[in-house]
Amino acid sequence: MDPKDQQTLLIAVYKENADQARHHEQQREKITSIIAQTTGVVLGLLSISKAGQLQSHPLYAFIALFLVALALVGFMVCWKHNERAELHRERIGQTRKRLSGLSGLDLEKINADANAEHKKHYPVPERIHSDWGWKLFHILVALLGAALLIVWGASRCR
Repeated sequence: MDPKDQQTLLIAVYKENADQARHHEQQREKITSIIAQTTGVVLGLLSISKAGQLQSHPLYAFIALFLVALALVGFMVCWKHNERAELHRERIGQTRKRLSGLSGLDLEKINADANAEHKKHYPVPERIHSDWGWKLFHILVALLGAALLIVWGASRCR
């Protein structure tokens, strides 16, 4: 295959994987948003009950368990979308290596230089990944559900 055709094909593969990675990031954002909104609605419904009445009702336990289950599903979906986005980012990196070889440009050096410049302004350790922020949100919703379950259990003991 002609090197120019190879470059064209690799650029198309690069763009497709960039689009797919972006898609998974957007899906992760959407599922988190839906869970945040649902959690807000559930908490709003809890707040309109008369003080102390709902806490002893079995429905309160169901609501608490629903929040825990919702958060766990959100956590798993976020985990999977992150895994898929990482796959596409890895494919992008491999494609960039091939493009570098065909073009004669050292694309890895361009990225390394940009990364070094970025670290001067944002010296956050690389081991801190932003995907944990998304996952932490779901963990907190699960803990909120668990706290509601504890409140329900305590109200039953009175």
